[in-house]
Amino acid sequence: MITAKDKSSYFPVYYVNPVKGNKKAIGFDLSSSPARDRSLKKKLQLQEEVSPLTQ
Repeated sequence: MITAKDKSSYFPVYYVNPVKGNKKAIGFDLSSSPARDRSLKKKLQLQEEVSPLTQ
Protein backbone atom coordinates (compact mmCIF):
# COMPACT_ATOMS: atom_id res chain seq x y z
CA MET A 1 0.00 0.00 0.00
CA ILE A 2 0.95 3.62 -0.40
CA THR A 3 0.23 6.64 1.75
CA ALA A 4 -3.12 8.25 0.89
CA LYS A 5 -3.26 11.69 -0.67
CA ASP A 6 -4.55 14.58 1.42
CA LYS A 7 -8.30 14.91 0.89
CA SER A 8 -11.42 15.85 2.82
CA SER A 9 -12.69 12.32 3.49
CA TYR A 10 -11.44 8.75 3.65
CA PHE A 11 -13.21 5.39 3.77
CA PRO A 12 -10.71 3.03 5.43
CA VAL A 13 -11.31 -0.67 5.91
CA TYR A 14 -11.47 -1.31 9.66
CA TYR A 15 -12.70 -4.89 9.72
CA VAL A 16 -12.07 -7.99 7.62
CA ASN A 17 -13.15 -11.55 8.18
CA PRO A 18 -11.26 -13.76 8.14
CA VAL A 19 -8.19 -11.74 9.05
CA LYS A 20 -5.86 -14.47 7.81
CA GLY A 21 -5.08 -13.72 4.18
CA ASN A 22 -6.85 -10.34 4.30
CA LYS A 23 -4.69 -8.44 6.78
CA LYS A 24 -3.31 -6.18 4.00
CA ALA A 25 -6.83 -4.81 3.40
CA ILE A 26 -7.02 -3.26 6.87
CA GLY A 27 -6.47 0.47 6.48
CA PHE A 28 -7.07 0.42 2.72
CA ASP A 29 -8.97 3.55 1.61
CA LEU A 30 -11.98 2.37 -0.37
CA SER A 31 -12.27 5.81 -1.95
CA SER A 32 -8.82 5.49 -3.55
CA SER A 33 -10.58 4.17 -6.65
CA PRO A 34 -12.47 6.93 -8.52
CA ALA A 35 -15.44 4.63 -9.23
CA ARG A 36 -15.76 3.51 -5.58
CA ASP A 37 -15.29 7.11 -4.41
CA ARG A 38 -18.21 8.26 -6.57
CA SER A 39 -20.40 5.39 -5.32
CA LEU A 40 -19.60 6.02 -1.67
CA LYS A 41 -20.24 9.76 -1.96
CA LYS A 42 -23.53 9.13 -3.78
CA LYS A 43 -24.64 6.80 -0.99
CA LEU A 44 -23.81 9.49 1.57
CA GLN A 45 -25.82 12.09 -0.36
CA LEU A 46 -28.79 9.74 -0.55
CA GLN A 47 -28.26 8.69 3.08
CA GLU A 48 -28.30 5.04 2.05
CA GLU A 49 -26.46 2.24 3.77
CA VAL A 50 -23.46 0.74 2.03
CA SER A 51 -23.64 -3.04 1.85
CA PRO A 52 -20.59 -4.95 2.99
CA LEU A 53 -18.44 -6.37 0.22
CA THR A 54 -18.61 -10.14 0.13
CA GLN A 55 -17.25 -12.80 -2.14
